[in-house]
Amino acid sequence: MNRNNDDNKAIINLLEEIKAQNAEQLAKIEKQSAQIDHLEKTATKKGAIAGAVAGGVSGGLMAIGVELIRAKLGF
Repeated sequence: MNRNNDDNKAIINLLEEIKAQNAEQLAKIEKQSAQIDHLEKTATKKGAIAGAVAGGVSGGLMAIGVELIRAKLGF
């Protein structure tokens, strides 16, 4: 009976170690998840800015091209 108690205590100790390791891993995963969320928001914002700038430049070049054509044709 004493050996069973010792075995049970050893198993409980190992399970407690596993539980502690799982808690550490969960904390790391939650931290990484928060970092990914932040990066996603930042990337979305920077992508929108880059798209707006590219659209503005493209629109400006098109307007200049149309005006040059109109000037060349005498309109």
